Amino acid sequence: MRTAIDTNILVYSLNKSSQHHDICRQFLLSGVENPVVPNQVLFEFLRVVTHPKFLHPLDLKTAINHVAVYKSIYETIYETDQDFVLFRDLYLKYQLGSNRIFDTKLVATLINNDINRLATVNDKDFKIFTEIETVNPLVL
Repeated sequence: MRTAIDTNILVYSLNKSSQHHDICRQFLLSGVENPVVPNQVLFEFLRVVTHPKFLHPLDLKTAINHVAVYKSIYETIYETDQDFVLFRDLYLKYQLGSNRIFDTKLVATLINNDINRLATVNDKDFKIFTEIETVNPLVL
């Protein structure tokens, strides 16, 4: 079974000052079963680690280099032409608000790439979606 890695795990594994750094880094090194990274997650990573509010923000060039490393290590999955249709169906099924757009889009991309597991620290945000299961490295 392939496991998608969420943005927060990449960010925590990079951020040495985070209380979750060691656990997320170790999880990436040895705890993920058949890891993949959604392209959306890579762009979210860029946004988070270069944001001025991020503790020790990276310059864009350094952040892009990190993404290049992730892409060399992990298979990257991409949107499909069917993502919007499934996104709409999920949004209607679960009656979600606008704050859940990107979570729902991520789930649609996972499903359309035949992935039903997401490794994330924010597992509560994805529990509503019965189509996928979550793995939280902080509670393993």
